[in-house]
Amino acid sequence: MASVALTDRSVKGWKPDPTKRVEVPDSLVTGLYLVVTERGAKSWAVRYRFAGKPRKVTLGQYPALPLADARDQARDALLKVAKGADPALEKVVAAEVEREAREAEERARRDRFEHIVADFIEKYAKPRNRSWEETERIFRVYVTPVWQGRPIRSILRRDIRELLEQLVEERGPVMSNRVFAAIRRLFGWCAEREVIETSPAVGIKPIGTENDRDRILTDEEIVKAWAAWNTMGLPFGIISKLLLLTGQRRNEVAEIRWQDVDLERRVWTLPREAAKNDKAHEIPLSPMVMEIMQSIPIFVGQEEAPAPAGKREGQPTAKRTLVFPAQRGGTGAASGFSNAKRQMDKLILTADREAEKKRGGDPEQIQPLENWTLHDLRRTAASGMARLGFQPHVVEKVLNHSTGTISGVAAVYNRHGYLEEKRQALEAWATHVERLLHPAAAENVVRLKR
Repeated sequence: MASVALTDRSVKGWKPDPTKRVEVPDSLVTGLYLVVTERGAKSWAVRYRFAGKPRKVTLGQYPALPLADARDQARDALLKVAKGADPALEKVVAAEVEREAREAEERARRDRFEHIVADFIEKYAKPRNRSWEETERIFRVYVTPVWQGRPIRSILRRDIRELLEQLVEERGPVMSNRVFAAIRRLFGWCAEREVIETSPAVGIKPIGTENDRDRILTDEEIVKAWAAWNTMGLPFGIISKLLLLTGQRRNEVAEIRWQDVDLERRVWTLPREAAKNDKAHEIPLSPMVMEIMQSIPIFVGQEEAPAPAGKREGQPTAKRTLVFPAQRGGTGAASGFSNAKRQMDKLILTADREAEKKRGGDPEQIQPLENWTLHDLRRTAASGMARLGFQPHVVEKVLNHSTGTISGVAAVYNRHGYLEEKRQALEAWATHVERLLHPAAAENVVRLKR
């Protein structure tokens, strides 16, 4: 095709040939072509000879690259040819450099600590560990804020030790060791996947020294804690009461579902997939627990399904209706136990100081309740049932322990559910707690047989 004095109007109005691609040479800048495809797409190209061979370099698409700019770029390309350079080769090299830079940036992004943790939770923790949410929380609260943005390869043994030592000082040895266990699994997983060559956690020993806890709440402390729980209400005040009265684990109580509660039989069935030892577990509900359960409102907005047995009046049907759903628009079960525990301690301390002030003493001399955890409520319940005279194997059945007084061959052949024995133990324990809270009514309470 003969060269044409291209204009903005002619370029815009140039019609495609539906049978072939057309290249229209520009008469003003020799070597510049308007390329028009069969479908009407338009672009700019420069043709030239380099080292005796014809060459071509694409400049860009029209109208993103207008005529005037295309001519300027064409002149620059032809000037490079005159100086002995090959614009097409330069463009290929530049594109390769840009591609490698993008890939390097993407690798760096994927190798940042927070992204590795997200992959670890999704691909390793979730499929293998029912308590993966706790692992995720450990990283979110204690680890990621410290190492966020860092390449996983940049984290050294020294970094791990410094983090663990800081946690021992700020959170205690138990939490330091829990964090270390999560970190060690993460780096081991990374080494297996060749994200890193070796784990920096290898050879590091736990910083914190743990002692087996034997802390239980005294009767007086139970009364103080109960008063704080009354003030707190839902969800953590009620959850704490159920922890004390049922002796079950924190997550099991926090994640209880209405369809697992038979209010007619007065039994809460913990499904095997929710139990730590992978065994379904029936927990009899004492009258005191029944009263608490009846007081809990049903939270709307949850999926519907057949109603649980023994459904109370006004209780909606639910597929996975959590008794204690997450608050403030969150998903899943209620969380935030650390903040709730701090609130409990503050309420108990405030009440103790007010009582001391009324007695005429110095309230500032009153110290917080001796170090205790929510897990101590489970131990308190177990100790309380034993103190009331119930046999160890019955207490172990209440706690859903896998090992203990009935083990080995006896455990294989003993399939007795101990539902009635568990009911007697839990009702006696609830009666004891009721007496502590309302001593004036103790005369009217009849102690159950064991």
